[in-house]
Amino acid sequence: MGAKLSRCDAPPAPPPLPSTNSPPPPPPDADEKGEAAAEKNDSISEAISSVSAYSNPGPWEAFNSECKRVVFLDTFDGAKVDLSKQLSPFLLINHNWMLGTTAVPDPMKNFYSFTTQVMVDEQTAVIGRIDAGGTVEARVHRGWLQSEDLQVATKVVAVATPEFNENNQMVMDVDVGGRTWSGQVKMGSLHGGNILGLSYVQSITPSLTIGGDALHLGSQGASIGSYGVRYAGTDWIGYGLD
Repeated sequence: MGAKLSRCDAPPAPPPLPSTNSPPPPPPDADEKGEAAAEKNDSISEAISSVSAYSNPGPWEAFNSECKRVVFLDTFDGAKVDLSKQLSPFLLINHNWMLGTTAVPDPMKNFYSFTTQVMVDEQTAVIGRIDAGGTVEARVHRGWLQSEDLQVATKVVAVATPEFNENNQMVMDVDVGGRTWSGQVKMGSLHGGNILGLSYVQSITPSLTIGGDALHLGSQGASIGSYGVRYAGTDWIGYGLD
């Protein structure tokens, strides 16, 4: 038997690995990156300006407060003394005297009142006042919701006199507001009859605001209303009320 020799060839070499020293992909064009960042900043600025340009116009009672501070000055005759003391972070007391004044119906032309304010929590405040004539007044302020888009608060005012006459009253206000508007519902008893009121104020532009209110007085069997326009310039404010 003859011997047979065979030869095995070596296996082919594996493909070369990718070089780790290959340069990274080129960065995006600097101009394109700058334009994208500028567009993003412009969109953010526009969103911020559209929100911050408008503000809550406040309640109807303060619609022409700037004008009142200039035209209707806080003047009085006689002497006036106010003494306040913060007894704690939650308790404040106040003494008020008015002597020799015609601003009160007292024949002696004197007036004294003692007021206490208690902060029950961050949302609730209770205020009590009594004067020398025996009239007692109580106020309760409560904030129910406070956010950027919606605010809801209530206020209850009760007044009792020693004679228990038509000067006794109890009125509740419900204040609701948003980013660019505010409204109020008023209900209760005043001057011996029911009272119902509605008011609404709306910011049309950052400078232009309109609003109005309507009030029904049951004791007089009459309804009254008013409306107004306010325009705020750079250094002036104009009103139109009816």
